[in-house]
Amino acid sequence: MGQARELLNMAYNAPKRLQKELARAEKRPWDERDFEFLRLACATGEQPRDLERYAALFRSKGDRLSGDITPAYSSLEEEFVSNIAGRFPDLKVILLLRDPVSRAWSQISMGHRRGRFDGALLEDPEAFRTYLKSASNIAQRGYPTQIAALWTHSVPALTFRHFFFDEIEKEPEKARAKILTFLGADFEKKSGELAPDHNRKSSYQKLELTDGIKAVLVEHFADEIRASVDLFGEYACDWAARYGL
Repeated sequence: MGQARELLNMAYNAPKRLQKELARAEKRPWDERDFEFLRLACATGEQPRDLERYAALFRSKGDRLSGDITPAYSSLEEEFVSNIAGRFPDLKVILLLRDPVSRAWSQISMGHRRGRFDGALLEDPEAFRTYLKSASNIAQRGYPTQIAALWTHSVPALTFRHFFFDEIEKEPEKARAKILTFLGADFEKKSGELAPDHNRKSSYQKLELTDGIKAVLVEHFADEIRASVDLFGEYACDWAARYGL
């Protein structure tokens, strides 16, 4: 919330500066809809979860397709998922699937950049193994078969589809077309200035993944990778082959 409030203050005090910064980061200046969303988000962010309040965040979108993305949706309670589907019957849900080992390592690297992960754990595979077993943030988001079950079994009628991070990396234009088609958008129509393969995190520094730590990660996620092969197929088969499973 602190970052959002700082951004909102910039919007009021120096809109031209804000638009310049956002144009550099997102390749387009913000318009009034963006500011309205931010104002509402800042006003509601510290309050208890409420679906009506959440729905109001999108009241300025007009006839445009609009959505929200966050890994936090992977750890919602089953009852709340059902409530979401009931409140938004036309909702379309996308789950981006990533190799659990790579995803966990990316999250650990992010935690290290933010001072939330002790790099000394990587010097002792056994200590790292213990850490993995108790890391709730990794457990909540590192098991795609469980996340898919949460959303599909709780609400069977929900319009739900998964896409692979691997395809976004290897065939970004194809993946973009598939996702936009699923959402009901015209993938041939120009949408923004960002290239399909744009990755704003490409320059972020990651920790060095040693063979010993990699072996611990593979062992930890082995059953989940095998289960992903059975449930999702496609690129999940590459995950298993990658780690000799």
